Amino acid sequence: PDSAPEADPDGDGYSNLQEFVAGTGPKSAAEYFGVAIRASAAAQIVVSFPTVALGGAGYEQYTGRHYALEQTDAPGGPWSAVPGYTDILGTGQMVSYTETAPSAGCQYRAAVWLE
Repeated sequence: PDSAPEADPDGDGYSNLQEFVAGTGPKSAAEYFGVAIRASAAAQIVVSFPTVALGGAGYEQYTGRHYALEQTDAPGGPWSAVPGYTDILGTGQMVSYTETAPSAGCQYRAAVWLE
């Protein structure tokens, strides 16, 4: 049962399938895909997340792990792509975006998928 796609053996809230796509460890609650958001000294918002390069057993049919950053000004959406952050190939780099004029209700999320 711990190896089923919908199982969450580490109890971190992400299923085995979600962890497979994100490239994180399904048996380590400390290893998960997340977005960090912080305010800078200049009243800007900095949004960042790490990428994971594609590799290892089970990924042979895929050519890459891709990421996108989305934003909304309303709870629950609608979400729109952040220009220039729509299809980022994961190579292990940290992705960082600075919003210079954030609105009061602005929210961000990142998407990850395999191709």
